[in-house]
Amino acid sequence: MTQETKRSYDGRRRRERAEEERRATQLRVVEAARNLFLARGYVATTMDDIAQEAGVARQSVYKAGQSKADLLHLVTDLAVAGDDQDVMLLERPSFAAISGEARPERQVQMIAALIVATMERLAPVWVAYREAAAVDAKAAANLVAAH
Repeated sequence: MTQETKRSYDGRRRRERAEEERRATQLRVVEAARNLFLARGYVATTMDDIAQEAGVARQSVYKAGQSKADLLHLVTDLAVAGDDQDVMLLERPSFAAISGEARPERQVQMIAALIVATMERLAPVWVAYREAAAVDAKAAANLVAAH
């Protein structure tokens, strides 16, 4: 008779996969919201439109952001950072490269290039934000806080 040994259950990989799926879904929702806010405008875009564009259930849209204003804020964060990584701007490689550069004139060039890249991503979003702020108190408060 052999004795059976039980393996302990480790749910870490399952939790990691679930977190990856949640992040991927949130990114799809935020990108769908961005596309619709820029194409149709903030007012004309509904949460159902965003769900359809992202290919997710409406509930997934509300998990990503509880309101259109929340989603617009996430769209703005994505535009500023350039990706959905949970890394502070000052901890990103581009900032480390600037601080590691010994020549001040090169640092200024690097900062200018970073600003240009950020503003190219962000400028279209500000149009949607101004529209949103005119009709949505939460979006208006977020816009004021951003300045």
